[in-house]
Amino acid sequence: MAKFSLFIPIFFLAGAMLLSGGSAIGAIDIDPPPFITSCADKDSVCPPGAICIQNPLCAQSFEDIIESVINFIFYIALAITPLMILVGAFYYLTSAGDPKKIKTAQDIFLYTAIGFAIILLSKGLVAIIKQVLSLT
Repeated sequence: MAKFSLFIPIFFLAGAMLLSGGSAIGAIDIDPPPFITSCADKDSVCPPGAICIQNPLCAQSFEDIIESVINFIFYIALAITPLMILVGAFYYLTSAGDPKKIKTAQDIFLYTAIGFAIILLSKGLVAIIKQVLSLT
């Protein structure tokens, strides 16, 4: 349990930031990512006396669904990347010269960078394809 005692304050701070609407440290006004907003804002007409089911995806086309999934993965990657860098740094700092632990830390750094680059390229590739096909 002593190994994980460092992560408890980090998770507590992250949870406090999420519950406070973006920032536990200061009064920073941050808009939520687009995938968190509710569909209730859209104009939906439900006749009186009828039971209506709202669209849970907030998407009107297949393109909107793909864009929503990519945006969701992008925002998750933005949150996970710094955490993985911290995990790699923890491995590196606690390696005490052990080549196996140093190699593990370097692998964590490398795979984190590769994964984040793939996520950035995918978001950019979608924007380029939309522009070439004149969808925007």
